[in-house]
Amino acid sequence: MIGFLSIIGIGTLFLIFFAVISGIIGYLLSGIALQRMARKAGIEEQWLAWIPVGNLYIIGKLIKTLEFGGKSYEQAEYILPGVFLVTTILGRIAFLGSIPTLLMWLITMTSLFMLYKRYAPDKVSKYMAISIFVPIIGASVVLFRIKDLQPLASK
Repeated sequence: MIGFLSIIGIGTLFLIFFAVISGIIGYLLSGIALQRMARKAGIEEQWLAWIPVGNLYIIGKLIKTLEFGGKSYEQAEYILPGVFLVTTILGRIAFLGSIPTLLMWLITMTSLFMLYKRYAPDKVSKYMAISIFVPIIGASVVLFRIKDLQPLASK
């Protein structure tokens, strides 16, 4: 019995180590990618790519308009960080459960879809699948992959 518990413990430590390393690599890849994309787009606040809520500002600046729920919302650079802050606060309210987290995930996936559509329209489905099904690092790898591409003109 002790041998089995030791294996479970070692396995758990390995998973935690893997998650932490993946998180660090993902942070570095997305920071590099978003800063380069911001520089190419002429965004002055490129350094925000390295700040966890600031990177949402950069994504918002890159997509310009957020399309969600059949509506278009201008100034996505303010909406994305604002929604993050509101859903973080609402996530602390017990009876709401995971609803705020799910809402933020949906808005994040929508904004990534719009970003991929601007930079790699022929690979949107592939990149969304990677972003959804490869946790922790998937979206960061995709962002790093598209960082040097030329975006399509905005509407």
